[in-house]
Amino acid sequence: MSVVDELNDILASERAEVEATRKLIEELRHQAPDLADGLETIHDSARWACAGLYHVINHSGGVPALDIGSLADRLDRETEVVDKLKTLSRHQEAAIRQTKHILNREDMDETAQGLLSEIVSIHQRNRDWLKEKIGEWTPDLERHTA
Repeated sequence: MSVVDELNDILASERAEVEATRKLIEELRHQAPDLADGLETIHDSARWACAGLYHVINHSGGVPALDIGSLADRLDRETEVVDKLKTLSRHQEAAIRQTKHILNREDMDETAQGLLSEIVSIHQRNRDWLKEKIGEWTPDLERHTA
């Protein structure tokens, strides 16, 4: 798989995160405004990553694909807020693994490496924030029996 193909896969995942967090923010705006505000950070970081990936793909002579992942559909299937947060947290973990994998390539230029390193850091921060919120949204009984 070429570098551009792998970057396009990450771009599709980031686009999915933009779409999914936008929907989740709208859903939670009245139910849990503080949570919705925190999700804005995740949404904005995914938008930033999309813009950076688009630029890096173009700069490397590739064509940014229009694909989008299925994260929004997975969140829509969940009925409880905590389950939506858990699904989003798992997405962060998968994004970290996927991005770290491509960072190991020797044919990656410095600009792409810098962007991908920052994307990994952002997903790690997002994952940590989500885990904190999951803890806050998990009923005490469930936390003690899990």
